[in-house]
Order: sequence, then structure tokens, then C-alpha cells
Amino acid sequence: MEETDGDPIKLASYTVDRGKRLYVRKHATDTFSADSRYFEYALDSQTNLALGTDADYSTDLFATVSIVDHVTGAKRTVKVSRKPVFPTTPRWSPDGRHGLVTLYKDVNGNAVEYGYGIIDVAAEQGRAYEIKETGAGEWRFFWDAGSRAVGTWVGGRMTFYDLNGKLLRTLPNVGSPVWVEGDDISPSGTRFLAHCTPEGTALCARTTSGDDPQPITIPFTSNRLIGWWDDDHLAVWRTKGAGHEAVVIDMSGQVTRVLATAPVKAEFDRMGFRFTRTAS
Repeated sequence: MEETDGDPIKLASYTVDRGKRLYVRKHATDTFSADSRYFEYALDSQTNLALGTDADYSTDLFATVSIVDHVTGAKRTVKVSRKPVFPTTPRWSPDGRHGLVTLYKDVNGNAVEYGYGIIDVAAEQGRAYEIKETGAGEWRFFWDAGSRAVGTWVGGRMTFYDLNGKLLRTLPNVGSPVWVEGDDISPSGTRFLAHCTPEGTALCARTTSGDDPQPITIPFTSNRLIGWWDDDHLAVWRTKGAGHEAVVIDMSGQVTRVLATAPVKAEFDRMGFRFTRTAS
């Protein structure tokens, strides 16, 4: 991993063996250490608080998310959903007031999409919402720019819901899903990322309102994105030899910087990465 002090995003945690082991970056260092208390760990560098999906259920069989002081390790535990529904992919709202998790349900050993959960950080309360549409959550839920709505792909359409489980709007004909590990929405809050076509040969940046007559087309092939680097660049993974390479590209698809290399594809495929946008 190659980082500089001025980078707008930095690696905060990663998992190996398909999420079986989590490593968290220690505060203000380049050192990562194993942490078996959580499955995933999402840091908000503005507040130095993190959302950790707890590895254990509560004594009354609720799945929980911990609000963690990243400096001291002190935590507050919030109940989110009753077993067998469990949270994944914790994400901070842009204003830092809420957490978002994608919910799955264990059905005979299989993880089935269930909906999403909202965590009120100040109140230390969690709420779970079941979304009936088939496939809602397969591509995970993410925050809309204003912190008042969440979005996901449902049946090939970009769909947004409020913080109480109510459908707000649906954007048809906006491309095909692409996997984004970090920020789906640009820092300015105006655009989200998608494959332009099901073939996945180019990326499209489209407005969250759905009113753009012509999206920005980025001629770059990638099935796994880190997310937005800034409003004019993306951080993406691409094939490199027998493995993969993380690079920064501009909106014309030109590589401007190499961020990381993963020389072994099989190892890379079993890893997950969580970046945080650095404090401004």
C-alpha cells in the first residue's frame, strides 16, 4: 500500500479469508492489528468513531453494532436486529449522525437479503427495516448525499429509501450494478457509480436525482471499485499480471497513480478493504 499525508482516503481496516479475520489500523499509525471482536470496522475520521459489526449476539439474541472510540477502544453497543437477521457493511452518514448496515437473514445456512438498519449514534438506538423487493441489499445499501436517504440496486434499478423504511424514488435505466467498497456517492454528493452496460466495459457517473441527460462515461474496465478519490478521480482495482492493482484514475480513464498491489488473485479475492475519507 502506498499512501501520502495528503491522500483524501486511507485504508482503515481489512479482512482476510472472506471476512473470517479482521485487521484494524491503530490510531495515527501505519500499524494494523487483528481484532476478533468485530466482523467489519468502518471508521469516520472526522469524529474518530467507528462502527463495528459485533461477532457475538447479545444475551437476548440480538445482532449488535458497536460505536467504538477509535483512539481508546471504548465502545457503546447498539441492538439492531433479532437473530437470525444480522448486519453487514457498516457505513457512516455524511453528517456523522447515523450508521447504516445492510441486513441479511440466515435461512438454513444461507444468507438471504432482508433490508437495512439505521443506527442513531447520539441516542444509541438501532432500527431494522425489511425490504420486500427481491434482491434489495445484494449490492449493499449506501448513503445518499444529504444523510436523509439510503440507496441500493433493486431489480436493475437504483432505488432510494428514507430512514424509516419508506420508498422515496426509483431511477430506471441508469446502468448496471458495480461493486463499490467505499463511497458510492461523490464527495460533492451529486453522482453515483455504475457500469454503463451489463458488459461492464466502462463506468458511468450518474446524478443521484436521475435528471442528467448524459452521464459521465469513464472508459475503464473494473468489477471492483474502492470508490471516489475526489470529485474528479476514482480509486479502482484492475487486473495486473496474475493479481490485481489499485490505481487512481481520472474521468477519462487515465491512471494517475498506483495505490497498492495484490500479486496473488486467489488471496485478493478473499480480502475486503475499508477506506475512510480523511479529516479535512
